[in-house]
Amino acid sequence: MVDSRIDFVDGLTDQHVTVFVQSARVSDSDENDLSQSVFFCMETFNGAVGGAAYIPRKKAKKIIKAMKEVLNEK
Repeated sequence: MVDSRIDFVDGLTDQHVTVFVQSARVSDSDENDLSQSVFFCMETFNGAVGGAAYIPRKKAKKIIKAMKEVLNEK
């Protein structure tokens, strides 16, 4: 399993933020493998804001592409 953790301070709210990204296998209730997904979790230091999702690989690639486009915007 690949496991990454990124910590930073949100410039707008001054909250400490942690982002976890892990490889994950998602199965249905019968333990049938549905897809290999990416687990993405973001939470603030005080726990007031957070979210998590199992993102299908094709969608994760689209998210990465969109982020690169924003980062390369002039």
